[in-house]
Amino acid sequence: MAEKEWLIKLKDGEYRISLKHGALLRKYYVKLNGDIINPQRTIIEKGDKLTFNINSHSCVLLIYFIEGGAKYECVIDGTSIETQKKSEIPPEWSPPKQGCLKQILMQLWYLISMTIVIGIISALTGLGSAKIDLIIGLAFGVLIIYVILRHLYLRSQ
Repeated sequence: MAEKEWLIKLKDGEYRISLKHGALLRKYYVKLNGDIINPQRTIIEKGDKLTFNINSHSCVLLIYFIEGGAKYECVIDGTSIETQKKSEIPPEWSPPKQGCLKQILMQLWYLISMTIVIGIISALTGLGSAKIDLIIGLAFGVLIIYVILRHLYLRSQ
């Protein structure tokens, strides 16, 4: 379990912030002067952001995942404790939108999967090959129309 600790001196007193977290699950344990607190967690690009208040001061713990571990930064009222300079707090991360081609390929994968399932069901029920071809052809046609309409619908949103 990774650990990081900060000793912070503010006008209204001294504070000890302890951060512990697992490397795999990204579960965080934050203590303020030995008492467990529950900060608000948001995902940032390549890491996490934990936000809480110390009296009237805003505190942000930034955890950046780098190769072989993590990099930490504690920001109090916009100033980094490590560098004593103003620090830009990253916004919440929004994953990139999937491209049109990727969406179509994903939906075609569902189409192929459904076709295989229909083929297996047809084989298990003992239908003749002409009937199997008809069922698979109809299902394939319906699913292609569904994929195209769904893509157009999602694209319009």
